[in-house]
Amino acid sequence: MSWELRFAPRARRDLRNIPTDDADRIVARLIDASRSPGNADLRKLAGQGNRWRLRVGRWRVALGFDNATGTMTVLRVLPRDRAYR
Repeated sequence: MSWELRFAPRARRDLRNIPTDDADRIVARLIDASRSPGNADLRKLAGQGNRWRLRVGRWRVALGFDNATGTMTVLRVLPRDRAYR
């Protein structure tokens, strides 16, 4: 099953502030993850409800999944040292 990929406004701003090469790589990994989440490096975040993270190099992408609508929402894109605060 393929998931519809959506970006929260804050995630869009995060991506604009990332170097272009890294942003392109992150978007490519998100597209792959939306097509096949089982094969992506996704981990559920403890104590965060239905939030997951995707590792892309030194970047961490916070995701939310809505099973009812089949949407995967990108919530934040942060460097590893700021992602888990």
